[in-house]
Amino acid sequence: MTSRSPDHIYTKRPLFFWAICAVTSSWTLRSQLEPLTKRLVAETMCSVSQSIETVQALLVLSMWPFAVSSLNEDPSCYYSGLAWQMCLQLGLHRPLETHSHQYGSEADSRTEHEEVKITTWLAAFVVNNLQSTYRGVPPAMLVDVHLLNAFDHPNVDPTLSQLCRISHLLMQSTLAISSNGPTLSRMLEPEARLNMIRHYGEQFAALEAQYLQQISDPVMITFLTSRAQLWSFALLGDMSPSPERENCFIRARTDAISLIELCYPKNLSIAPHHVRWSMSFSAFVLIRVLSSPQTTDAEVLEDMIERVCQLLEVNSSSPKDTVKKACDTIRVLPKMKDRHLRAPILSRMGTSIVYDSLRIWVENRFYSSTHAGQAGATMDSFDLDGIDWYSLDPIL
Repeated sequence: MTSRSPDHIYTKRPLFFWAICAVTSSWTLRSQLEPLTKRLVAETMCSVSQSIETVQALLVLSMWPFAVSSLNEDPSCYYSGLAWQMCLQLGLHRPLETHSHQYGSEADSRTEHEEVKITTWLAAFVVNNLQSTYRGVPPAMLVDVHLLNAFDHPNVDPTLSQLCRISHLLMQSTLAISSNGPTLSRMLEPEARLNMIRHYGEQFAALEAQYLQQISDPVMITFLTSRAQLWSFALLGDMSPSPERENCFIRARTDAISLIELCYPKNLSIAPHHVRWSMSFSAFVLIRVLSSPQTTDAEVLEDMIERVCQLLEVNSSSPKDTVKKACDTIRVLPKMKDRHLRAPILSRMGTSIVYDSLRIWVENRFYSSTHAGQAGATMDSFDLDGIDWYSLDPIL
């Protein structure tokens, strides 16, 4: 599309136009624009004509989703998956090719669109990885040499390049630790897991030294969150105490506190939902650190957790949205003990610590509503998978 004027975009790419209008509006106006935007997305899926602007609109809606009361209602992961498939159909994964993947009469020259193709493709890679991370499932995209080489393309903004490198390393570490193990959950056994955590801890340090010496706050937020996810694998309930595990507790605590201190002064109402998710994740990390017998600064950790709750409350759109529910859950979790009515949840990859914490929440709610003597026997047949986990989830 040669013209970027609002009138032209409104006429030629209405989804892109209304997506931008929606995410830049107040919560009230955004909710009014939601039906129109979702209808345009549905029409786009059935359209014979796709465009780069359609991909960009879907990525915007994935990063600034409409408020929901349950993650089951949130289509962000589907939008990002659809955007990635459109990238492939449009040939964005081969941006230098001119003899294939042309998209109709609006195809422009390779020179004019090379930068847009590459940056949109890389943005889809980052967003798709983020969505997979939030839900604790494997990523959908294939990483090849063309994608890796694009990180160094001269037309790619340094910030986007840094986000791609962090996203790629997070994906590598998460898959290595939690998708190829010998267990039913595919998580590595504790000793092998600690070895892999140590290895990828060194990789994150090398990445920081080589590529992240000058970074913006959004990149730092992504980096700290990704590294905290790495340490969180050592905080899971199947691990035995050891000096190396204790070192992971210390590193997780450091990164989580740094993340909270970085985000706390910011206006999260205009930030992508990744920032709110990062804040919530850091709180779950600190709650797990707080439960360690070796913790000596409980008041500091409790203060940091309360900061997260305050920030989430301020940026909640309604008492029933997932942000408010996350806040309520985070506030009570530090007071709950792990009753071990079910095995630890290890199947959610890098987000396992979140879901395992929610297991503790559910078990305590169940325990408090039954007689203590009957809770264990009843819990054996209590379907945790049937619980509306997402109504408690911190993912916006």
